[in-house]
Amino acid sequence: MFGFLKKEKKKVEKIDGDNPILASINYYIREDGSPFADIHVSEMDKQSTELLTDLLIGITLNNYLETTIDMIKDHFIETDNLDLYLTMASKIASLYDQGIKEEEEPCIRPSDAL
Repeated sequence: MFGFLKKEKKKVEKIDGDNPILASINYYIREDGSPFADIHVSEMDKQSTELLTDLLIGITLNNYLETTIDMIKDHFIETDNLDLYLTMASKIASLYDQGIKEEEEPCIRPSDAL
């Protein structure tokens, strides 16, 4: 399920100009629906480990979800596949709505106010 910290040493990638990529997580999904994650850390040092930790925290807190969905939406629009994007967005929205409905409780219950 996870390809983690492969033993072969990779060169430090530079995607954003001269700013090297020290840690990355790439998610994939196979045809059968099973997920796969490839995790890369350029060097096994404190800085790279802290950045990987920050990346995991951001994923856990959904800090990147809105930006990721916007990027996906832009791609679907550019490739004239808005209908597919709407299908995906509806599925995500329905899960989000379910989570809100389950968590919503009044701060003060009517029975507590009496």
